[in-house]
Amino acid sequence: MRDIKIWEFIKSHLEKDEAVILMLVVDSENSSPGRAGFKMAVSKNKEMIGSIGGGMMEFNLVDEAVANLVSNKNVLSLRKLYHQGDTREDSSGMICSGAQTIFTLTLQKNDLSAIEKIIDAILNHKIAVVKFDPNGLHYLENDLNKKRIVFNYQDEQNWLYQENIGLQDTIYIIGGGHVGLALSKVMSFLNFYVLLIDNRMNLQTMELNTFADEKIIINYEEIDKYLIDGDHSYVAIVSHSHESDKFLLQKVINRNFKYVGLMGSKAKVKNIISEMKQLGIAKEKINNIHSPIGIEINSETPEEIAISIAAEIIKIRNS
Repeated sequence: MRDIKIWEFIKSHLEKDEAVILMLVVDSENSSPGRAGFKMAVSKNKEMIGSIGGGMMEFNLVDEAVANLVSNKNVLSLRKLYHQGDTREDSSGMICSGAQTIFTLTLQKNDLSAIEKIIDAILNHKIAVVKFDPNGLHYLENDLNKKRIVFNYQDEQNWLYQENIGLQDTIYIIGGGHVGLALSKVMSFLNFYVLLIDNRMNLQTMELNTFADEKIIINYEEIDKYLIDGDHSYVAIVSHSHESDKFLLQKVINRNFKYVGLMGSKAKVKNIISEMKQLGIAKEKINNIHSPIGIEINSETPEEIAISIAAEIIKIRNS
């Protein structure tokens, strides 16, 4: 929920009738440091939040934004900057190659209602889209893109950028032990909604976990009603026993999740997969299970395992 702080920053200034400039990366190419969806807001006093890629480019654009705010100049512009040093007029001043397209917009008090709706949608997980086009900012309730971000460009007068804002990627971490704690921390930094589930009372690592958005202690027999299928749902089974792993995998294997990972040694995983086959689980369902969980980096500690799982999930989400 990183963007919520940007929208709240904007809201706090608009409530005081102070204009804010929002900079948004709507498109990026190759190794550009600013990726589609990156945002940054700047006030007249040079207060700022977020990032559009950093470096000399960001430094110059912040100064430009402050100058426009000080002179009360309203801005609504779309420009493409190339990261190729100073070899061209539309250069960002950076040398990392690639390019990014940045939309810059002055937001004022009459935009406050839309900003409040955006914040409400994020906090309450409403299905909604924020849209930018040559006419400015728009909030679209009960709308949803098939992809998280859509950018269509014909020319400077005919383009649009749309971003899903309420439906957040959710990871269900089943197992509140040391790996569950480490994974909660990593996934919270990656802007996932983290729902942590365990069947043990008074588990110290559950109590120490301040990174999960929700923590639930249940009998695993009831887990079905706590999981929501869909392309924004990811499941990591990191429980404490072979039997619970096998039971939980049976519970999720026939459901529609973007990702299901099962932690365990190769021998343990082979055994569980063999049992799934004996139960008549379809081959394509079994092949969708990521196990042993995470990318292979010879991970040993809970933190290393968490990073390997997060890397695998990022790969799946961005593919």
